[in-house]
Amino acid sequence: MTTQAKSEQDNFRPSANFPSSVWGCSFASLSFQDSFKELTRGYIIEAQWAKNGYVPAFDDYVQNGLIVSTCDVLASAFLLGMKDVGIKEMVWIRSNPKIVNSAKLLGTLKNDIAGHEEEQKRGDSPSSVECYMKEFGVSKEKAVKEIDKIFVNAWKDINEELLLQPRRISKIILKYFLNFGRMSEFLYKFLDFYTNPSSMKDYVTKLLVDPFSI
Repeated sequence: MTTQAKSEQDNFRPSANFPSSVWGCSFASLSFQDSFKELTRGYIIEAQWAKNGYVPAFDDYVQNGLIVSTCDVLASAFLLGMKDVGIKEMVWIRSNPKIVNSAKLLGTLKNDIAGHEEEQKRGDSPSSVECYMKEFGVSKEKAVKEIDKIFVNAWKDINEELLLQPRRISKIILKYFLNFGRMSEFLYKFLDFYTNPSSMKDYVTKLLVDPFSI
């Protein structure tokens, strides 16, 4: 547990002796508010980059990308609906362990690989591909190849955490971050399905409409 996360826990817990799940739900609500504020600040940073034509260092881009991946906001919203989440689980998430950080990496960098060219045509903020190309003076192909290595390591970290953490943290929470990574893989592996949702029509039809035999 990081010092910041421990401080959040100590400052939040009142002296009244209520079940941890009650404080956990309230803490999740506060966490959602904080995460949404951070997300808004992250979007503002991206807007400033786009407005000023600024291409940040790759690491600076990634740090902001972890926020705008929306992983924290969605996790906080997800946990609001869970009855048995205590402060321990919320503080663990806020400490940004490897599985959480890796899920965020997949969320922001997978998006960049799939949507890089279209985003640049629209005049959006720079992507990780552009940042890597400028900082290291390499081609787009080389940048994509190096970022792909980050994906591989992120999945290794996710799988490692799934094997090591189940007795400490609820499996449901761990699976959320696993599924966030899976979702990112699906949405951005071949096309930018998030930007072009109609492209997912066949997948949705096959999953929910067309019958299949077992």
